[in-house]
Amino acid sequence: MEKYKEIQKFRQKWVWFLLLGILGLFIWGLIQQIILEKPWGNNPAPDFVLILTSIVPIGFILLFFYSKLEITITEKRIDYQFTPFHLKKHIIDWDKIE
Repeated sequence: MEKYKEIQKFRQKWVWFLLLGILGLFIWGLIQQIILEKPWGNNPAPDFVLILTSIVPIGFILLFFYSKLEITITEKRIDYQFTPFHLKKHIIDWDKIE
């Protein structure tokens, strides 16, 4: 039985430049407002709000780093799993495809 397997991950440079750039912006805001004690922006948020919102880009970076699409094709079926959104593999039998 022949088998084809492919794993795809987010490894495009532009995605990582974008994510790390956004994270860098939040880190700069944290440094400026908390460490240097200079308000960040015209209407600065409280320090705890700035810290909480800085967690969002970190979460996206972790999500993109650990995300992967795994596809296996055999003569009988197609298996796929998009980690971390699918907890188990999904199976499509060839006879179910029109």
